Amino acid sequence: MSTADQSSIKQPNIGVAIGGGGLKAMSSIALFRFLDQHGLRPNIVAGCSAGALVAAMRGAGFSYTKMQEVAFAMSDPKMFAHYDTRSLLGIASLPGGKFNNRSGLMNPKRVLNYYHKLFGDLRLEDLETKIVLVATDIEKGEKVTLESGLVADAVFASGALWPLFPPIEFEGRLLIDGGYSNPLPLLELVQQDMSDINIAMMFDEKPDPNPNSFAQCLNNQVGIMLRTMTRNQNVMAIEMHHYETILIQFVMSAPVTISPDSVPLVLDTGRKLVSQHAQEILDSVKNFGQTVI
Repeated sequence: MSTADQSSIKQPNIGVAIGGGGLKAMSSIALFRFLDQHGLRPNIVAGCSAGALVAAMRGAGFSYTKMQEVAFAMSDPKMFAHYDTRSLLGIASLPGGKFNNRSGLMNPKRVLNYYHKLFGDLRLEDLETKIVLVATDIEKGEKVTLESGLVADAVFASGALWPLFPPIEFEGRLLIDGGYSNPLPLLELVQQDMSDINIAMMFDEKPDPNPNSFAQCLNNQVGIMLRTMTRNQNVMAIEMHHYETILIQFVMSAPVTISPDSVPLVLDTGRKLVSQHAQEILDSVKNFGQTVI
């Protein structure tokens, strides 16, 4: 095919949706590497919860090495070991305790400080790629789309899994994890109407049959809720979208623990998953490109 013929082929706009899933969401780094290797730069990325962190890193132009460094930083148990004593006492109604809709079991300062160090004064509206993050308004119980404001605060808001983390006030609204309203923001891509081909990465793990801690029990129950919501919203998004949607599902047979030892497994699993869907992605782009303008 001549250069003139190639230039007349309509190239698709690509959207990427990254769901929540804790450390598992870091496997989506492999998807961006694959797309870049094939000259397929997404024009919009939507992220939820842990997926919001990856989406924001992509929008900020982080290298893959830097993204992997962040994955190891977020796998450090010390990042999530700063508890809020007053909130813990408040659950049991003990003296000195207090718990309300602004409380959380963990003190958010360590994570928030890390995000602010990571992103500095970057704002969502100034990122290299259109980045849309989703959170949930804890007072109104509705999805909130974040397209402007400080990246660090928006990423925290999208991943503030209550009751572990307290809500954060962001541009006048009290927000918690986007997973409570839109766990895989594929529908967000459709509603933005900026993409022809959508690629969505969703993350799951089988429930722990013998949970022995509050965190494990909470993870099981939240997982049930997220799976149900994701299925329902995916059906709606696919029915509404005018072209093709590619779903990449990350499923682990056992829970992924917050540990640096888990990072290589997560990253390697991401590479394998993307490799399995590589031809499907390339064929979608090729087939779309048959339309000559």
